[in-house]
Amino acid sequence: MPSEHNTPLVLCVARMADTMSLRAPAPEPTQAFLSRLLYVNASRDGGKEFWPCFVAGLITETELCSAVMDHAATWIADTNGVVQPGYGTFGSRDLELAFDLAFFGRPARPSDCNGGSLGRRCERPNCG
Repeated sequence: MPSEHNTPLVLCVARMADTMSLRAPAPEPTQAFLSRLLYVNASRDGGKEFWPCFVAGLITETELCSAVMDHAATWIADTNGVVQPGYGTFGSRDLELAFDLAFFGRPARPSDCNGGSLGRRCERPNCG
């Protein structure tokens, strides 16, 4: 389970910003953003409560990582005052794996989902 001050996730967001050719937000606001995304259930505050949803089995490992990556890409673009580039221009399996490792210490388990809006796909044959 990631802590609210999960340095590996903060580093993943910084890495994502780099791959987007944008300035990475400072670690403190990044930690606050991730805490709201993972733990706070208040839409007016940008909260999504993704981690409790994952623990309850409402979303899969792949869905969790994809959702966090999608929101992080939007947040990075917003903090830089630019339109979010398409995932195809900066996304990679290496970046996805970095987020997987930050959350689980291993690649996310394949799921039957389609990977969310970022378009991650299960690597199992005939899946998604």
